[in-house]
Amino acid sequence: MEAMQRAVTDLVILCCSFGMFFLMYHLYQAGNVTFDAMLLATIAMMGSFGPVTALSSLSNNLNQTLASGERVLSLLEEEPMVEELEGEVALSFEGASVEDVTFAYNEEIILKDCNINMKQGKVIGICGKSGCGKSTLLKLLMRFWDVNKGNIKISDSDRKTRRSKRRNHKSRQKSLHP
Repeated sequence: MEAMQRAVTDLVILCCSFGMFFLMYHLYQAGNVTFDAMLLATIAMMGSFGPVTALSSLSNNLNQTLASGERVLSLLEEEPMVEELEGEVALSFEGASVEDVTFAYNEEIILKDCNINMKQGKVIGICGKSGCGKSTLLKLLMRFWDVNKGNIKISDSDRKTRRSKRRNHKSRQKSLHP
């Protein structure tokens, strides 16, 4: 929707700019304005639209930023559905892999036969439309839930059987928001 609105706005601006140019050119040909006046009026009109369109899209960008922030904070507040195994083991990270993972909320399949290989020291990005499973994948990696099918391995050990001490994300949240 936003892209369509932006395209229509840009088309209207372009039409108005050419309209102004042709009007000023006609007035110049008729001898009513000088060449400098024609050029100045056309450039002034074309230059005035940039700040106006930037200002009009400011509220939309701000709303998207706030919505993204709310999603991040809701993820930090979420409680895991899976109990960790007792005991603490020294944690190290040599990589992670998602192997043929399928996950569903009730009957709705969110991830189906998903495979990802994450190597140590590399940055990966996961993108997609809303509801395609990006946050679900992150929650599965953090073991908030168990997968329905497949394996998630961290440093070549199965996430389900690995003993670890889960970090207290509530204390991190308090440090983010005094």
